[in-house]
Amino acid sequence: MRLLLVGALVLACAGAAFAQESSQERIDPPAASPPQDRGEPRAPAAPSQSGGKAGEGAVEFRVGYYDNSDGDSDGNPFLDESLTDIEAVVVVEYQATDKLRLTLTGSYDFVSSASIDRLSNYPEQSGASGDNYFSGDLAATYAWSDDLRVGGHFGASFEYDYRSLGFGGRVEVDVAEDNATLSMALNAYFDSIDVIRFNGVEDGTDNRLSLSVNLGYYQVLSPTVHMSVGLNVTHQSGFLQTAYNGVVLEDPARPLSEGIDPDLLLDLNRLPPGVAIEAEELPDTRLRSAIFGELRKSFPEIGTALGVGSRLYMDSWGIASASLELKLYQWLIDDVLRARLRYRFYTQSAADDYEQRFYVPLNQRSANPLRPRRERTQDSDLSAFSSHPIGLKFVVLLSDRIALDLGGDYVLRSDGIDQLLFSLGLRWEF
Repeated sequence: MRLLLVGALVLACAGAAFAQESSQERIDPPAASPPQDRGEPRAPAAPSQSGGKAGEGAVEFRVGYYDNSDGDSDGNPFLDESLTDIEAVVVVEYQATDKLRLTLTGSYDFVSSASIDRLSNYPEQSGASGDNYFSGDLAATYAWSDDLRVGGHFGASFEYDYRSLGFGGRVEVDVAEDNATLSMALNAYFDSIDVIRFNGVEDGTDNRLSLSVNLGYYQVLSPTVHMSVGLNVTHQSGFLQTAYNGVVLEDPARPLSEGIDPDLLLDLNRLPPGVAIEAEELPDTRLRSAIFGELRKSFPEIGTALGVGSRLYMDSWGIASASLELKLYQWLIDDVLRARLRYRFYTQSAADDYEQRFYVPLNQRSANPLRPRRERTQDSDLSAFSSHPIGLKFVVLLSDRIALDLGGDYVLRSDGIDQLLFSLGLRWEF
């Protein structure tokens, strides 16, 4: 029903901090991440670790909570957009040989949203009280030589009306006397969607294909300054709209009043005069591209590190966005407790087919609401908005091999659809 929560499953490291010696902070597993579609371009990963002593590894458990409340938002005026996601993630890493490292990731999500509640009002979907999402991914990285690493992954996921298979490969080459790394990754995802419309009608099955290429460059500028840049291009084709999204059509001669109760639009046989609801319709192809950059500076004498990153994005649907992120890492108790504070500014333009309200005369509407005459969406994530995520995370090193972390983020959106995220993780290395 929703788009895939994460485009790639990645492991976490709550151990040695960048503030002292690490060249990069690993990304957390997907727990406590807002729902995202897999086609969203992401920054290239920093150089991976494939070498080590055979038999070593790690196990990590993580629980995440994500919530966005509709409240009095300026998003879709006819739709309650509230959503809650509770996620559990397990990551197992194992050094099979001194050159081969395996990573197995599994996750479970329970998603409760107003859109699922709406579907449960219709006899065809009366059992849809929540969305259960299961995902698994197996990745391997092999050190072909001292300067060359290759890897790949294969994963699958499924939920109430969605099934997906994904696989990809990655190659990394160290250059400049191992002070720089070039990387390239290719990924493909094949999705099958049971099309369940806004009125509970099952409208067959459709497919979606996502192909992406990711180029990255990582450079050690000095013992305390590191940088990375990257480019991502993704092409998607097939069923790209959200099946259960509806678009409210108003008669320009009789527009709905501001602040109308969305519940008045649940009974499709008793809609207000001049009002109709039809399926969301969007183009069946989308080309997405983004460039990334990040610079990090550590101050070992005071246990501090600073990071500055930026991202520019554009796609063929007319959306352009830019972001700037600041991160501060600080040891509060040397080798025991550290903190990470971050702030991100994000702004985007609206998709070409987005409007908050559509005024369409009766004689210009399709006779079949599931086959609209033109492309339209009222999805707030495709609107123009800006956001201000603020996050704080603590990592406690309980021993040389055990670490506990707790983090939270609050996202202020200009359209009022604010988001709250929490994550709790435990990592044990053996």
